[in-house]
Amino acid sequence: MQTEETLLKNIPVFETLDTTSLKKLAKLSTRKRYKKGAIIIKEGELGDSLFIILEGEVEVVKAEKRTKKTFASLKPFDFFGEMAILENKPRSATVIARKDSTFLIICKSDFEKLIVKHPNISFEIMKTLSARIRDTDLNLIQDLRKKNKELKTAYANLKNMQNELIKSEKLTTIGKVSGGIIHDLKNPLSVVKGYAEYLKQSKGLPEPVMHAATTILHVVNIILNMTQEVLEFSKDDYRLEKIPIKIDKLINEISVISAKELEKSKVELVLYLNTNCHCEVDPQKIRRVFFNIISNAKDAMLDGGNLTISSQQKDNKVLITFQDTGIGIDSKTLKNIFEPFYSKGKRKGIGLGMSIAKRIIEEHGGSINVKSKEGKGTLVTISIPICE
Repeated sequence: MQTEETLLKNIPVFETLDTTSLKKLAKLSTRKRYKKGAIIIKEGELGDSLFIILEGEVEVVKAEKRTKKTFASLKPFDFFGEMAILENKPRSATVIARKDSTFLIICKSDFEKLIVKHPNISFEIMKTLSARIRDTDLNLIQDLRKKNKELKTAYANLKNMQNELIKSEKLTTIGKVSGGIIHDLKNPLSVVKGYAEYLKQSKGLPEPVMHAATTILHVVNIILNMTQEVLEFSKDDYRLEKIPIKIDKLINEISVISAKELEKSKVELVLYLNTNCHCEVDPQKIRRVFFNIISNAKDAMLDGGNLTISSQQKDNKVLITFQDTGIGIDSKTLKNIFEPFYSKGKRKGIGLGMSIAKRIIEEHGGSINVKSKEGKGTLVTISIPICE
C-alpha cells in the first residue's frame, strides 16, 4: 500500500509541496472508507473537512423540489468539500458514494494553516474550481436546451389536445342540438319528398310542374344527405358493418351509378382496375367515400374534363386513386381539407364530406391522402388493407 505522502504527491493540488510539508500533511489527514450508497457530506450541513478521493467514485447531487439532480461525478485524486470551508457556509450539495470508496480527510483548521503556508495550493484549488464551474455551466446550458425542447414539445402536444378537445366539444354540441332539429326536419321533408315523387310519376302534368317536382326531389335529397352527415360525424359510437368484397367490383358499381351525372357535366370517366383481391369493408360507407370524391372531382371540372380511377395491389394493401383535371386546390384549402365544416369555394355541402371520408377510411385501418395544385387538378389516394 502506498504511503500517505506518496498518495498526496500524486494529487495535483499538493504536487508542489516539499517532502517535509507532505509528511506533515499526511500526519494531519485521516483515512476513511465509505460503502456504496453512503452519504459522505449532506447539503445544508456545516462543513469542517476537505475530502480527497483515494479510490472509488462519488456523485455530487443537489435537491430540486422532489427530485435530486446529479451535477458531477468525481474519481480518484479529485477533492470536494472545499467550498464550505472557504466560505464558512453550509454545504451546497450532497456527495454520495457510487461504489465502495476510500478518502483522505483534512479538517478545516489544518487546511487553513496549509493554505497560509503554501499559497500555491489556493491557486491549484481555484483552477480546479474554475474548471468545475465551466463544466457545470455547460451542463446547465445543455440541460436548459433540453428542457426548452421538452417544453416546446409539451406546448405543441397541449395545443393539439386543446384543439382536439375544442373540436370534440364542438361536434358533441352540434350532435346534441342538431339531433332534435334533424329529427323534426325529417318528417316534413319526407312528406315533401313523397308528394314530389307522386307528382313526378303522374301522367299528363305540364312540363314546368314535372321540372319543379324533379328540382324539389333533388333539393330534398341534398338536405337529407347534409343532415345525415352531421348526425354521423357527431356520433361518438361509429360502427362499421364489414364484409369481404372485391374493391374493383365496388368501383364498377359506383361508376355505373355516377356515369349519368358525369356525362351531364362533360366529364369522361376512365377506369384502370388491376386488383382481384378482397378487402373487409363496410360497402355502404366506402360507397359514400367514393361518391363524395367523384362529386368533388366533378364540381372541380367546371368545363368538363377527365376523371381517372385506378386500383392496384401494393404489398398487403389496395391503392385506389382518383385523378381529375379540374381547377385544383390552393395550398391553404389543401392544408385544411380534412377539417370539419371547412368548405371554401364549394357551391354546395357543409364541409363534412372529406372529414367523414377520412374518418371512414381510418376506421377501416387505411389512409387517405390528397395532392393538388391550382390549375393542375387533384389526386386523391386511398389505401385499404387486404383481407388476410
